[in-house]
Amino acid sequence: MTRLFPNLLVYDRDGAAWRASDKFLTTGAIHDRSGPSHAGLGRILRAKGEKAEIILFEQGFLASAYSWIESYRDHRPEAACLGYVYDDIAHYYMAEYPNRLIERLNGPQELTADETKRAQSAMNRIRDRRISKYNSQPLAAPSLGNAERRKVLVCDQSFADASTVYGLIDETGFEEMLAAAVRENADADILVKTHPDTASRPKGRAGYFSHLSDHGRVRILRDPINPYALFEHVDTVYVGTSGMGLEALFAGKRVVCFGAPFYAGWGLTDDRREIPHRHRSRSLEDIFHAFYIWYTIYHVPGAPVPSRIEDALDYIEKYRPVKAV
Repeated sequence: MTRLFPNLLVYDRDGAAWRASDKFLTTGAIHDRSGPSHAGLGRILRAKGEKAEIILFEQGFLASAYSWIESYRDHRPEAACLGYVYDDIAHYYMAEYPNRLIERLNGPQELTADETKRAQSAMNRIRDRRISKYNSQPLAAPSLGNAERRKVLVCDQSFADASTVYGLIDETGFEEMLAAAVRENADADILVKTHPDTASRPKGRAGYFSHLSDHGRVRILRDPINPYALFEHVDTVYVGTSGMGLEALFAGKRVVCFGAPFYAGWGLTDDRREIPHRHRSRSLEDIFHAFYIWYTIYHVPGAPVPSRIEDALDYIEKYRPVKAV
C-alpha cells in the first residue's frame, strides 16, 4: 500500500502527528446494532467528525495467493495482499448508502468492445483456473454423496460481519434462507458451506450455521474447499451477501440472494428482498469490470503500481500453494 501512497503515515495510537492530520485512510465499519466496531475508524470519527477526509478501503476479491488472513498474519511476500478497493463515500457492502461502485453501475457508462473482451477473458480465467479470494483451499471437491442426486449450495458467513449487517441480512434471514433452500429443492441434497474464516480461526467468530450438523438431506461442509470445485456439483447457490454468489455467477449458476450484496439487483440474481439504489440492468461483464478492474487498485510485487488484474492473476497462479487440477 505504501507504493500507492508514498507519504502514508501509520498510526496505532494517539500522538501529535495524528491529532494534526485531517486526511485518513482506514478500513473497518461502525456497527450500531450488532458486532464489534472498528476502533480506529471510531476514534477518527469521534475526534475529527465531519472535518476529516476519510478514504475507506477493503481487500479486493483477488486478495492474495493464499488468503486474506495469511496476508495479514504472515510477512512472506508471496502471501501479500494484491489489491484493495477504495471509496470516499461508503464501503461497497453498505447497501443502504451510496458509494462510488454503485454510482458507476447506475451511471450511463457502457463498456467498450475491448473492455468487454478484457472482462470476459479475466472472468473466464478466474473460473477455469479456479482463482478465488481464498487461494490456499483444495481445488478438488470431497465426496459429496450420491453423484446422481441433484445438489444445491447454501453459503454461510461470519456471524455479524459488517458485510451482513450492512448487507441487510441477520440471523433470521439466514434461517429463512436455509429453510427456503430445503423447501424449494425437495429433490436435492442441501450442501451448507461454512465460511473459510471459521475454519482458519477456530477461536474467532462463528458462522450463522456453525451450530448445525448433518441432518436428512442437509450436509454441512466445514473443511476448506475451492468454490469452483463445489460449483461443479450444484445448479443453484443461495447466499446472504457472500462473494461466492458472484463467483457462482461466473460459473453460470443460478444465484438466490437473501441479502443485498453489491452484485444483486441488476437483473442477474434471484433477489428475495428489495435491493436499494438500483436504477438499471447490468450485464455480468459490467459487474465484473466495475469491481475487479475499475474499482480495485492492484499492487502486485514485482509489477508496476498500479498493477493490472492480469498481473494479480499471474501472481496467484505462480505462488498459490495448491495447483490447478
